[in-house]
Amino acid sequence: MKVKGGKIEIDGYEYQLAQNNGNDCLHGGLEGFDKKVWDIIDIAEQPNAKVTFQYFSLDGEENFPGDLAIQLSFEFTNNDELILTYSGDTDEATAVNLTHHSYFNLSPTGGNIKNHIHQMNASHWLEQDENSVVTGTLLPVEGTHHDFRNGKAIGEGWDKKLGYDQTYVLDKEYGNLTLASKTTETNSGLTLLVYSTEPVAHLYTAKYLGVKNGKDGKDYNEFDGFCVETQHHPNAINIPEFPSTILEPDEVYSQTTIYKVVSQ
Repeated sequence: MKVKGGKIEIDGYEYQLAQNNGNDCLHGGLEGFDKKVWDIIDIAEQPNAKVTFQYFSLDGEENFPGDLAIQLSFEFTNNDELILTYSGDTDEATAVNLTHHSYFNLSPTGGNIKNHIHQMNASHWLEQDENSVVTGTLLPVEGTHHDFRNGKAIGEGWDKKLGYDQTYVLDKEYGNLTLASKTTETNSGLTLLVYSTEPVAHLYTAKYLGVKNGKDGKDYNEFDGFCVETQHHPNAINIPEFPSTILEPDEVYSQTTIYKVVSQ
C-alpha cells in the first residue's frame, strides 16, 4: 500500500521514506518485507501443520525508526483453512501496517476472474487520488459498482482497463475475527472465505500481473487472479481520523487472517 509523499511523522519527527511510486512510497520502500529472507523459528505438526517465520528490521531500514521484530505463522487445518497469525514488537515508536498479497483463481482452467462472484461486507470504500493513494475520504458503495454487499460478478461494472485496486471499510467492530469476503466460481463450485481481525480489505484484480511459465508451464496475465488484502487503512499514518498504525514500545502488534476454501 502507498504512503503519500513517502512522508511519515511520529512523535514530532518527520521521516522521509523512499518515493518508489511517483512521489509516494509503495509496499514499504525499495525493499519491503516481501523481498526479505525470513528466518524459520518454529515448525510444528500437531495439532496442525504450522511454520513460523521471523524478520528483524533494524532501526533505519528504509528510514523507518526502531528495531522491529515481526513473526508470521502459516497454519494449515483439517478444515481447509490457511491461518495467518502476525505478531510484532519494537523498541521505538514506528509505523506498522502489514498484509498478505496472495493471488487466487478458483476456476478449474484459470483465466480471467471477471465471472467470479464476489461478496464484501463493506458499506464504504476509501477515496484515492490520481496515484491511487488513500485521501481520507470515505465514500458510500450504495448505487455504485463498488457495492459487493449482496454479491456480484467481479467484472460487472468494473473498469475494463484497470479492474479493481481499491480498499473497502468492513462493516465490523475492529479487532473481532469476522467474515470479510466470500468469492465463488460457478464451474468449480469452489468458494474462498476470508476472515480477519483487520478493519479493511483491499480488492486487487491483478492488473499488473505478468508471470511467465508458472505452475504447469502456464502464463498468468492481467485479471487472471484476485487478492483480498486485509490490513489497517492505507496511508493511515497521515490521516489522524483513521485507526492508528503506530506501534509503541509497550505494545504488541497482532492480527489474524484466515483463508478458507469450501466446495458446493
